[in-house]
Amino acid sequence: MTVQVASSFPLHAGASSKAFLAWLPQSDIDDYIAQSDLEAVTSSTIVTESALRTELAQIRNQGFAVSLGERQEGAGSIAAPLVDHTNMPVAVISVCGPLERFSSTMHASAVHLVAATTEISRRLGAPAI
Repeated sequence: MTVQVASSFPLHAGASSKAFLAWLPQSDIDDYIAQSDLEAVTSSTIVTESALRTELAQIRNQGFAVSLGERQEGAGSIAAPLVDHTNMPVAVISVCGPLERFSSTMHASAVHLVAATTEISRRLGAPAI
């Protein structure tokens, strides 16, 4: 899986983008949704406000985001944020692979990913995620 350096993607498409968006303050999420067309990047991209809000709540609850071809057809990814001492996202760590091979291990991998991002965030002074 590759992503071209300096590529940009909307915050509602893909695990890494959604993981970042989910940890922003609610007012920032509301502003993003109000200003975004929620355009599809692929046929799997979330394109409705209600679906996005539901997904963001689930991401916050479980600690990580999942993408099943939302930004790139055939790609699967999981992502979790690194947060600072104010609990604001400063970065995201993502693990990805071809969906046909990665989908069976995504949730098991997420356990390790969340443990790692929680520890890094703690070292950045974050409160408990």
